[in-house]
Order: sequence, then C-alpha cells, then structure tokens
Amino acid sequence: MRRWGSKAPWAALLTAVLLGIVIFGGSASRAEPPTGQAATTTEEQELLELLEKNQLVTARRKVDAWLRTHPDSMVGHYVLGRVMHESEGNLPQAMRHLGKALDIYEGQYSVHPRSPGAPWLFHRELLYAIQGVAQRLEEFDYQLEILDYHDLLYDPNLIGEHAWPLMRLGKFSEAREAARQAA
Repeated sequence: MRRWGSKAPWAALLTAVLLGIVIFGGSASRAEPPTGQAATTTEEQELLELLEKNQLVTARRKVDAWLRTHPDSMVGHYVLGRVMHESEGNLPQAMRHLGKALDIYEGQYSVHPRSPGAPWLFHRELLYAIQGVAQRLEEFDYQLEILDYHDLLYDPNLIGEHAWPLMRLGKFSEAREAARQAA
C-alpha cells in the first residue's frame, strides 16, 4: 500500500547509501549547516512563518491560494499537510500533501544531506511529519520505514520513536530494546 509518491522508500534508501559510498566514502552522517533554503519566495517564507507561529487558520487560507497558482510548491504542500494534520485532523489528505512535498523535494535535490544547496533541515522535518501522520493512521510498518530512512540520512537517530510502533506491531523485545537505548 503506497503512502507517498512514486518512489519506494527502499529505493530512496539504496540511492542514499550508494551516494554516500561513492561520493563521501561511506559517511552518511549529518552534514554541515544547510546552504539551501526550502522557501524560494517571500510567500513561501511567510507560509512557513505562519506554521511556526501556529497560525494555522491563516496558514490554511494563504496556502490554498498559493497552491492554486503554484501547484508544484514543495513548501505549499508541506504547510498544507501540516495544517491538515494539526488543525483539521484530515490524516489521509495530510499524508497525501506531505508525500507530494517529499516527491518534489527528492525530484529536485539528492536525498543525501550533503548535497550542495539542498535544504536538508526541511527534508528532515518533512520525514518527521510523515512518520507522525503514519503513527496517527496506525500505519506502524510505514512509520518504521520512514524512521529507518530518516536514521540512515540524519543524526541523531530517532531511536526512542521506534519503540511505540514496534510495540503496536507486537515486537515487544525490539520495543524494549529501543526504549532502553533511548533512555
């Protein structure tokens, strides 16, 4: 069952690992501070600021207008996905928009965090938002896929976040180990 985009998470994982081995000698740890910006316009920057200030009603109104004229806006789909999750509780549509943002990101930039100019902090936050919606949708296998994908690309690993989906999948010893490691 597909949750986002056209790429399978395992394909993106393989791409990231291979890029890490070929380009960076196997190191896939966190990069230097990001050089790229996710928001490419003042309107997108305003949308991100509204989200940060938790002004979700205003963000929803403005992002709807923005996406009507800019349907391929990675930031627009991210903001709309977050608003639908946090304000409206429309989880399937939230996942659809977050997935669209991820597809746009991974079509525009390499998935490797050290890609020149890539706004990897945005990518990291996007993956975290997707795993949060997956948890609310009780799609625990998918949540674990996204967490593993995040952990392959970024430090620190989200070890503690693995415990709940593992427990819900009946993998109690693995859940206990994840909780122990996180503690």
